Amino acid sequence: AMERLFAAADCGPFDWIAKLAKDNLLEKALRDARTGSYTRICRSFREISKARPDLMTAKPADLEEFHGIGPKSSRFAILWVRPQERFAALDTHVLKWLRFLGHNAPKATPSGDKYAHLEKLFIAEADKRGFNPRLLDAMIWEHASGFDGSGRADPNVWPAWLQKIPAAPPESVLSYFKSYAA
Repeated sequence: AMERLFAAADCGPFDWIAKLAKDNLLEKALRDARTGSYTRICRSFREISKARPDLMTAKPADLEEFHGIGPKSSRFAILWVRPQERFAALDTHVLKWLRFLGHNAPKATPSGDKYAHLEKLFIAEADKRGFNPRLLDAMIWEHASGFDGSGRADPNVWPAWLQKIPAAPPESVLSYFKSYAA
């Protein structure tokens, strides 16, 4: 959704958001990008575009000071600009995958200690597979959301590299995801 939102941007993300907000087009752009949570994201984006935190140095807690930004969104923003960071954006797809592996993960994104615990588990799973967390997240999201070309993915059927005892992905798959998540 964020790729769709910023696809037409002719400037940096904060300038783009400010431009859309000034022209009263921010909510329409969010709807066109199908981000969901339009009112909350509009308010968050307006606040962030005014404050302009340095995403190259921001910590999750810095971003969580803004309205509507929790642990998942803060980590997503950081991973977007710093793909090698060791965070996890625990969305429904990642949580479903963690449950598939046998972890006690809720259906909705948790907060606090539960988030921190699941984030550590996710990062350990990425390490076990030799992936950085953003790369593993991209693989899970693309498969679970059906954007891997297979149509709507069966949530109970995961590729070999996403199994509890993983096999290495084919080189073509790994190359694709490395370019996507770099």
